[in-house]
Amino acid sequence: IDHIAAWGHDFEDFLDWLHDESPVLAPNSVNVMLEGADLLTRITEEPTCSIEEEKRLIGNRFQEITNSTQKDSVEKHPSEITTEPLHAASKDKEDEPFFTDDNASSSKDTLSSFPQEDEEPEEIDPELLECFNEEAAEHLENIDKQLNQLSSEVTDEVKLSSELRENLHALRRSVHTLK
Repeated sequence: IDHIAAWGHDFEDFLDWLHDESPVLAPNSVNVMLEGADLLTRITEEPTCSIEEEKRLIGNRFQEITNSTQKDSVEKHPSEITTEPLHAASKDKEDEPFFTDDNASSSKDTLSSFPQEDEEPEEIDPELLECFNEEAAEHLENIDKQLNQLSSEVTDEVKLSSELRENLHALRRSVHTLK
């Protein structure tokens, strides 16, 4: 369950940033949220599965989106952002390492928050685990619902409306509660 809390924390941080600080929402952000939700589902269904590489890749994509959007917002005043596409999609850099020497400490901090693979899992009361699984299924269903709605609404980079921010907030609440 520690893996769920650790990944939920990183996912929630990205959702907080999108909701509170990002001026726009783009399909690549929705796609990485879908990947993050898939990982959260897999961890919930199989807490002992090995996911280190996938956590690293998705975490790098979270960071890449955060950095590129912050750079774009400095170059363009928020009032100039329209609901039209702002720029062509960039080359997918999923396979390239994102963290460089300049921000290596942040990658270490992010990855260190996860329990180590060789740690022995704590014994969990079966009744508590059953309750957790029932609640988790409800939250994962809500996460899926919110992401499906975002996927259908965000086909180009758009300014974040109050409706989209509310959708992100509902998504964040479910991730937070699951965490």
